Amino acid sequence: MNGKKYIGIFKRRKWLFFMVLAVSVAVSAVMTFYVSEPEYSSYTTLMVNKARGDNENYIDYESYIISQKLVDTYAVVAKSETVMERTIKNLNLRVSPQKLLKKVKIDQVDETEVLKISASSTDPALAAAIANEIAQVFKEEIFRIMNDENVRVIDYAKIPAVPSKPDKILNMAAGVFFGIMGGLLVVYVLEYFDNAVRSAEDIQNGIGISVIGSVPKLKMSGEKGAELVIKTSPKSPGAEAFRSIRTNMQFANIDQNIKTILFTSSIPGEGKTLVSANMATALCGIGKKVMLFDCDFRKPRLAKVFGLSNTVGITDALMSKRDYREFVKETHIENLHIMTAGNSVQNPAELLQSERIRELIRKIENDYDYIIVDTPPATAVTDASIVSTFSDAAVIVCSSGIVDIDELKRAKAQLEGVNARIMGAIFNRASEASSYYSYYGK
Repeated sequence: MNGKKYIGIFKRRKWLFFMVLAVSVAVSAVMTFYVSEPEYSSYTTLMVNKARGDNENYIDYESYIISQKLVDTYAVVAKSETVMERTIKNLNLRVSPQKLLKKVKIDQVDETEVLKISASSTDPALAAAIANEIAQVFKEEIFRIMNDENVRVIDYAKIPAVPSKPDKILNMAAGVFFGIMGGLLVVYVLEYFDNAVRSAEDIQNGIGISVIGSVPKLKMSGEKGAELVIKTSPKSPGAEAFRSIRTNMQFANIDQNIKTILFTSSIPGEGKTLVSANMATALCGIGKKVMLFDCDFRKPRLAKVFGLSNTVGITDALMSKRDYREFVKETHIENLHIMTAGNSVQNPAELLQSERIRELIRKIENDYDYIIVDTPPATAVTDASIVSTFSDAAVIVCSSGIVDIDELKRAKAQLEGVNARIMGAIFNRASEASSYYSYYGK
């Protein structure tokens, strides 16, 4: 993926990134300010020297080296169980020597003769008391073991005023860091496993058919007829997108006499009815006489889009010997007529396979420039495949983020299985289409 695609992925899932970041920072804040008990540290420092004779008034190099080595040995003594037990007894502590040792740190300071004894506790006074007591007990143990007073206190431990843990700045910085890294990881891992169609390129690369146009996500008011954006908002990006698709369809029809065009989708909810209604309206805009044909007998919606009744329509015309024109409804758009689905039937597939509907289509083709046929989703039922056998071309409507590549492949296979001529796909609710047509919509 190139840089622009990575940015596009991030923009699409930025809500998830910021959610992970917010959770990480919130957890860090709660742990730092409410859960973690403040811990205080205090330390004392000791000077360790090689024992000197009465006549020695200076420390030679050899004595210095020996003193440095003694520091390591003395550190082991300071950490001994004997020192810990005596400290516990002297301070009346209720802990084991092992637990006390975990709260104590004894180190040589920068390869010097100085030994640093640090102690930690939730009680600041106790932290200082432990450090000082260990230093005192340690001195006594060295005298007992070596019969020499070569350990002297440099600084006694003081009661700390500020806790050493938790480190609020470090913890919050860690929360931000892990939130950013975790957010990015979640975003791109989900993208890796996401098989949904997100761009026109996904359609072309995924199923190998051309995209004849992209329609941005439409903003509709909810008023009657609002779905016909090409009529209600003629300067909008959506209207311009449908006009662009109309041009592409006309170019595809230069050398072929395509009159009946089927519109379907892979799964429900992709907007095929909205697209077919607007495409029919767009064709009327250049003076073409268009019949909008609702072959979605199971869940018809075209009547609702145009504010018409569905009580009489195609199914009734097929059951009757009357002229089909008696079942045609006019719309408020010039040159656009509609045959709604009509009354429901028990076996829509059988009705669509009958010779009567083929005869009906042939009659309509003689009277109209185009027939735009709205059918059920191709993978849901066989209706779209059946209708494609008497249609000149088929268009698959693919909605961004709703359909995945596998479902799209199944829809294509269904149509190709009956030798349907797939004109191409229309990418619906495309985010990039909005920016592409926004200039013309101003």
